[in-house]
Amino acid sequence: MTVDYGLERGTPKPPPENPEAEASLLGAVLIDPAVYEGVVRGRIAPASLSREQHRLILGAIERVAERGEALGFQTVQTELAARSELDEIGGAQFLVGLMQNVPTVAHAESYAAIVERTALLRRLIQAANEIAHLALTREDAESAVSDAQELLFAVSESSLHRDVVPLEIALRRFADQITARGEDQRQGVPTGFEHLDAKTGGFQPSDLIIIGGRPGLGKTSLALNVVWHAAVAAHKTCAVFSLEMTELQVVQRLISMTAEIDGNRMRRGRLSEKEFESINSASNQLQRAPIFIEESSRLTVTDILAKSRRLQADRGLDLVVVDYLQLIEGAGDDEGRVQEVAVITRALKSIARE
Repeated sequence: MTVDYGLERGTPKPPPENPEAEASLLGAVLIDPAVYEGVVRGRIAPASLSREQHRLILGAIERVAERGEALGFQTVQTELAARSELDEIGGAQFLVGLMQNVPTVAHAESYAAIVERTALLRRLIQAANEIAHLALTREDAESAVSDAQELLFAVSESSLHRDVVPLEIALRRFADQITARGEDQRQGVPTGFEHLDAKTGGFQPSDLIIIGGRPGLGKTSLALNVVWHAAVAAHKTCAVFSLEMTELQVVQRLISMTAEIDGNRMRRGRLSEKEFESINSASNQLQRAPIFIEESSRLTVTDILAKSRRLQADRGLDLVVVDYLQLIEGAGDDEGRVQEVAVITRALKSIARE
């Protein structure tokens, strides 16, 4: 088998990196310590940089900041010298060169975005190499696919990790969010329950909502009511992952809600002509609703992530419903089902944040 990557033989493409942006970002931090708190801290780690010199300098900056000392050329130089790393980076003159070659501190956010993007691409390449190794060495194709999905999930999840954020920055972001909302009090996905929406503003981005209750109390009905209102009334794109009911059972419940006909009567087929007309009207209404159903008795978190990403890329995705959590397959280790469900819940929260 031959794979053509569109590159000429003998001229492999170098890994994505931008040492100039890294140097400019470090120089901006040395010139203006506020850049570290506002742009770098919790976002760019030493491992995100492509040059060893840059990694050593950012590590020194982090240690100085953690001790609460004033950031600057002198304190960073002292920290590097204390660990015998100053000569490794090329001496104090290298730090001076970083500051002298910064085009402008005002573009620090742009430098950070470039560094963050190239670091993510390098992690993706590393994951791709590991996936290729899995494909070449694994006999069990299903386990290889599962592990490959885990590797990709880890890459995407890494972009969600953030360090401690100063309250000043968090308040600024909150003020920006409030300003963006303006007069609209319901920025989230509306549930259709007025009192709940009045208190929450609808389901917000990155929310993980778990509906708990004993069997037969209507958890699935409540979830499908939310899906119906979000998709039909608010035109939000929704995905339903059903591990318990079949696709036809989910459709029947949605039609029952839309047509306002008892589900038991629909199952028995004892319907009047008027009720058949209501079902036909409900079907036409639901056909225009952006609802996507995945019916499977065996789903893992990585399956849900992969399918949700595909929908997000193709249509945009506003709401994901999983029915129900305990039926999601875990890693199958010996930690026990309770611990396994806790791990699944954390993974679902990561998907919601993404």
